[in-house]
Amino acid sequence: MACSCVRPNYKGPGVGIWALALGLQFAVGALMIFLGAQSTDVSGLQNIDLTQSSLYEDGNASKVVNVLGWLHLLFAVVCGAFVVLGLFVCGIFLCPLCVLGWIQSLFCLISTCTTAAYLRGYLDKMKDPSNDSSVFKTGDLLFASQNCGGLLLACVLAFAACVLLSRATKVSSGESVTGSVLMIFSMGLYGATGAILACGGGGLSPTPALSVLWVTLTVIGAFFMNVRSCFCEKLCNVFMIVLFGVGAALAFITTVVLACIYSTTTRDIDARPEFMLLVQVMQDGKGFFASVGLTAAAFILSLLAALYAARSLLCCGPGVSHN
Repeated sequence: MACSCVRPNYKGPGVGIWALALGLQFAVGALMIFLGAQSTDVSGLQNIDLTQSSLYEDGNASKVVNVLGWLHLLFAVVCGAFVVLGLFVCGIFLCPLCVLGWIQSLFCLISTCTTAAYLRGYLDKMKDPSNDSSVFKTGDLLFASQNCGGLLLACVLAFAACVLLSRATKVSSGESVTGSVLMIFSMGLYGATGAILACGGGGLSPTPALSVLWVTLTVIGAFFMNVRSCFCEKLCNVFMIVLFGVGAALAFITTVVLACIYSTTTRDIDARPEFMLLVQVMQDGKGFFASVGLTAAAFILSLLAALYAARSLLCCGPGVSHN
């Protein structure tokens, strides 16, 4: 939609995709500003000497997160203005989104990596308190420990926004609204699942393997969704059927694996110590609930997206790119 510079088309899927992507962008910005505005709490450190207290005040994590949050809001406002003008006034305003959309996607990826790095630094220290190899300052680790839930949420939302923005810049006015919604929502859930497992799992098994699979599926899916309208449309649509079928299978497997780990831990804490550590690292089980919710939703949407793509390809012409 953005790169074609067509006349305004408020009935196409572009409106919804841009609205969702920019909504996530605003949410990430507001959350990161809130997190960064909180000063590091050293009220409980009054009984230690000044040198040690200053170590806890050291670090720049809160400032970095705060600046990233304001930049998110700035990008969202600018892109939002061009989207509104392009969709409802003149299609020429969509042209700058060719560049701005991808810059915004890259910035969301930077925010994802930044918040993930701060959180993983704290989680690695949590797994092994004797490990002194962390590159982060003590103040950064303290900031992450006090805001681990918020950092995880910011990481997940930023990566989901990155996925949606990468698609929003390429969606055309002729695409099926139903197909676009099913597929882009599925891809957003893939990205969110990969982010929460990679960032919130602390590198404990089986989260690394699962997160790699989810992120790989997200990248491949985003690539083929963006190139299918350019060439080999039928072949790309066949591949999309396979991809969403694999996504549904992976969602089912991930749900079962996480449910089994959590149920094993709740039945007998001492049965699998490594599972208990994973539960503690994942926000005392809250990360499990969020992950299972995401994978359950991804399973349903992936299944419907695969069935819709197959029906469109077999019964309704070239594929899901047309109404």
